[in-house]
Amino acid sequence: MKTKSLFPSLIFVLIMLLGLAMAYMIAGISNVVGSTAIAGCAFVIALLVSSAIKIADPWDKAVVLRLGQFRSLKGPGLFFIFPILDNIPYWIDTRVITTTFKAEKTLFR
Repeated sequence: MKTKSLFPSLIFVLIMLLGLAMAYMIAGISNVVGSTAIAGCAFVIALLVSSAIKIADPWDKAVVLRLGQFRSLKGPGLFFIFPILDNIPYWIDTRVITTTFKAEKTLFR
């Protein structure tokens, strides 16, 4: 099972903090409509950027589909997708899994 990474969440928080600081500096507290619009834009940008960041473990590869068509295999490591166009339906585990068996099972007639 694929675990969630904290890196996209950290990027989301950083972009939101920058957007809120920019909204305060540009519009100030007195202009509620302007500061809300800037904060809303920062939220949308932070959401898109943080959902575009993907991290594959060293033994994983991600199948990337663009509009339902095969695009590429990505990973391992940090990679980016277009959040609205691209989809990752499968994570492929490339580790070798060994199985124990008896020598009698390998003999055939």
